[in-house]
Amino acid sequence: KLQVAGTIVSEDGSNNKLVLGITGGNSYLQSMNDASGVTARNMIFYFGSSEAMRIDNSGRLGIGTTSPGEKLDVSGTVKATGYKSSDGSAGVSGSFTTTDGKTITIKDGLVVSIL
Repeated sequence: KLQVAGTIVSEDGSNNKLVLGITGGNSYLQSMNDASGVTARNMIFYFGSSEAMRIDNSGRLGIGTTSPGEKLDVSGTVKATGYKSSDGSAGVSGSFTTTDGKTITIKDGLVVSIL
């Protein structure tokens, strides 16, 4: 059993650090470079030898992408049980038929079927 009183810091010798600690009862994990003050760094998560997810130095979360362009950027299929727009509404619901005869059904802003 490993117990640490204080903060854990891992450094690479070039002022790049990964810091794990607790402050005010909250836990934190911080990737930084403190050569000239605290500078945010990308935090990258791997699955095996492949990058699975990253939080870039602007706070954008990328899943399946190494360069997220939005607050949440997913390269792949997203499964969700609901959606809320920025104004707090649940999103539109209904169905419509495309010009090639397919019926698309939307519930709370999410496509639930294409027939």
